[in-house]
Amino acid sequence: MRLGKDLPDTKSALITLLTLAVVSLCLALGAACGDDDGASSTPTFSVGSSVGVSGSAGPSQSAGASTSFQPGSGTATTIPGPSPVECTPAPSDAGLISQVAFGGDNSIYVPGEQVNITLILANCGDNEAVLHYPTSQRYDFTISDPNSVEVWSSSDGKTYEQVEGSDELKPNDRLTYEDTWDQKDRSGNQVPDGRYKVSAFSVGCSIAPRADCKFGPVGFILIQAATSTVTPGA
Repeated sequence: MRLGKDLPDTKSALITLLTLAVVSLCLALGAACGDDDGASSTPTFSVGSSVGVSGSAGPSQSAGASTSFQPGSGTATTIPGPSPVECTPAPSDAGLISQVAFGGDNSIYVPGEQVNITLILANCGDNEAVLHYPTSQRYDFTISDPNSVEVWSSSDGKTYEQVEGSDELKPNDRLTYEDTWDQKDRSGNQVPDGRYKVSAFSVGCSIAPRADCKFGPVGFILIQAATSTVTPGA
């Protein structure tokens, strides 16, 4: 009868030892037995170049031939091919990235000064990429005031041909889109001094042309009156 009483105790001891062994193995392997939520993030980054470029990752598929769109033209002109500078801060498998830059290496403007805005799309992946458009529109720049109210868009007052199109980008190729804001709101008035958000959007879709595709980075500019510097003894 003594042996029958010892069997449960022996079994319990073996289970305890086995549990301790598993725990020890997990600790030895680091976090191998920990929880893994499987989350993944889209790479985003800022580019610390002389033109104050900021950027974000775009969709997994990308855009077409190395082309520059001038403000209000609706036509494209070819620019030199590979542009490794735009891809330097991005991971090697980033695919299509988007960046916004302001002309004159500047992000501070006096009232009334023209604000030149450039959207750069660069294919930093290893495969060719395509963007599809439902109309002749390729980009849209918007300006929002310090209260997050949109005061201007590059598409204001413009009409676009209802013709589908597409652009292709080979690895390291880029597209650039340019436009200018005169610091006027939609009523034609000079906007007040302050910090304004500039959103630079491509309206291309990576799969098929749709009206609701829009992606791109944001940047910020400061509008303030020039301050004079008094030289001591002058």
